[in-house]
Amino acid sequence: MVGIVVTGHGNFATGLESSLKLIYGGSSHIKFVDFVEGESTDTLKANLNAAFDELKEDGSILVLSDLLGGSPFKMAVESKFERQDVGIQVVAGTSFALLLACATMIEMFDNARDLAEAAIVEGKDAMTLFELEEEVEDDSDEDGI
Repeated sequence: MVGIVVTGHGNFATGLESSLKLIYGGSSHIKFVDFVEGESTDTLKANLNAAFDELKEDGSILVLSDLLGGSPFKMAVESKFERQDVGIQVVAGTSFALLLACATMIEMFDNARDLAEAAIVEGKDAMTLFELEEEVEDDSDEDGI
């Protein structure tokens, strides 16, 4: 099984946690780490490491971060190289659809990278632009005059 850590700016992570619990339920294999205003990156990193410690028995960990290049992403990437005791993979651009895909597929994978690759496809496929389709009248019964 893969452990999952969701992180992001403000209450991004715990906001997704609330939505996930409502729609899917909770999981002891998913942890949520916010990076709130006034918090240092050292505190964020300590909180990420605490989540990694709780999940290290899962074998590998997938980190879902909100923004490529943001502090939560950067601290997770640093941890990937510093925490060789845990196989960490980091994904940026997390959406609720991506998290839900991960949660529903978590037991199907033993490797965080494989889970990430499968879930990213699902997350991307969930993005769509709504367009109202207009009904087209069928005039095929007319004689063409």
